[in-house]
Amino acid sequence: MTREEEISFGAFSLFPGRKLLLRGGEPVRIGQRALDLLVALARRPGEVLERDALIPAVWPGRHVDESNLRAQVAALRKALGESEAEARHVLTVPGRGYSFVAPLRESVPPP
Repeated sequence: MTREEEISFGAFSLFPGRKLLLRGGEPVRIGQRALDLLVALARRPGEVLERDALIPAVWPGRHVDESNLRAQVAALRKALGESEAEARHVLTVPGRGYSFVAPLRESVPPP
């Protein structure tokens, strides 16, 4: 049996395959684009992902303005309960892009 991908950080568990984010075991209300952004960032923790790499990950095959990315970053931060000033999970790297900075927890499979 293949184990489902789970990315855990703080009180959160992200299940990319199910497009699900949990906080303390409860589903978090988050839009699809913000969730796709979280998946892209959390799969490459500590790396700075440039806007040109994030836009195709969140909007595949579409041309969108950078303001759309900023709006989704704001929506993601709101869902995670943070602001740009506190940046516990998503850090803005001025002139470059964004980085997922929350420490990952090792996921423990259910018994």
